[in-house]
Amino acid sequence: MLGLRITSSEAMSTKVGLTKSLMAAVSASVSIDYKAVEASASVEKSSGTQKEITQVLSSQTERSWSTTIKTTFTAPAKKYFIII
Repeated sequence: MLGLRITSSEAMSTKVGLTKSLMAAVSASVSIDYKAVEASASVEKSSGTQKEITQVLSSQTERSWSTTIKTTFTAPAKKYFIII
């Protein structure tokens, strides 16, 4: 039997990054008139999240081709033959 085997493969990868952030600020001031005192304060808070999504797509194909050849031999009578 004679034959060929053809194999091919492909791969594609994509990566997506997502970033989410949140920032909040609070400020307050207090004024007291009878003692002439003033106070102020501020607070800032920030938070963030980052995520990545990776997707891989791959494909592999294999094809084979083969053929069988049948051959007839004719040997003379009373002769011993070995075919390898």
